[in-house]
Amino acid sequence: MKALLLIVTALIVSAPSIVSSQIYKSTPSLLDEVHYYVSDRKAAEDFFIEHLAARVVPHPPPRPLDYITFLSLRSGEGTISVSPRGPFAGIRGVEQDHWKQQLSSSAEEPPPSYGLHWLGIRTSSIYQTLTRLEIDGIKVSQRSLSLPHDVLGKAALIEGPDYIRLALVERKEKNRSKLIEQASWGDFGIDHLMLMVKNVKENEMFFRDLFGGKVLSRRSSVTALKVADATIILAEPEALGINRENVLLRSPGNARLRFLFFDITPAVEMAKARGYKVIYDGSRMTYFDQPTVYTIAVTFSPDGLPIELAQEVGRTGPRI
Repeated sequence: MKALLLIVTALIVSAPSIVSSQIYKSTPSLLDEVHYYVSDRKAAEDFFIEHLAARVVPHPPPRPLDYITFLSLRSGEGTISVSPRGPFAGIRGVEQDHWKQQLSSSAEEPPPSYGLHWLGIRTSSIYQTLTRLEIDGIKVSQRSLSLPHDVLGKAALIEGPDYIRLALVERKEKNRSKLIEQASWGDFGIDHLMLMVKNVKENEMFFRDLFGGKVLSRRSSVTALKVADATIILAEPEALGINRENVLLRSPGNARLRFLFFDITPAVEMAKARGYKVIYDGSRMTYFDQPTVYTIAVTFSPDGLPIELAQEVGRTGPRI
């Protein structure tokens, strides 16, 4: 009887740690990439390096993905990555068929579409940053941008290559050590992701179910979520001052997101069980028939935004 009580006690004590371990393994550790597909890779690289002080991050061995450039704005964060539009040489699988369904690129600014509407970039001084960028010839679309999730926030909207929208958000650094780091690393970092969605509730459920998203705030047609280390804003067109009738029903394949997991299997199984489309469902990625360090699955938000679930041999945190 005494032995039985000891076993039961041990199980009760260990249960929280087991549950915690399962949760850790089934949810992402960070927003690993915001990936842009661009018409001129070199121009996109130069834009982020010259104007936002980004640094190129090397690929892990043994087989680099030569068509992608990883760019880091701040140590300890995910990256902004750029590549040409697909399909890509050396890659096999159903993802290549996805590119055949995308709209062709155009020299004209495309109409708004559901998906990544803008990437929020933090800076310590909107005024100084805008002044410098305008001198450098960068287009400022809105000098005073209203953030649906942060009505008191000071922000502006600028335009990068291929009409990439970047919302500069003023965030004052309070920690002196961060100020010292900032001097050697640059003034920028990822602040938030603004996703324009057809239905906030459907997208909230998607990010909560598959990515462990936690609601930060809700108001009419807008929900702010914390997914791993990322702040994701879900906003319907009206909250962004856009006529719903003018929004494309599917993304033209200009951007995707990637989240890094310890193990993508539980999330992939959940996605399938909930009826979400999944491709590359958890198989080791090869490049020119050589294995890479990546195990990848791709799913799609309710509005068709491609989102990668990734795990990488030897890495569970930010790229170095």
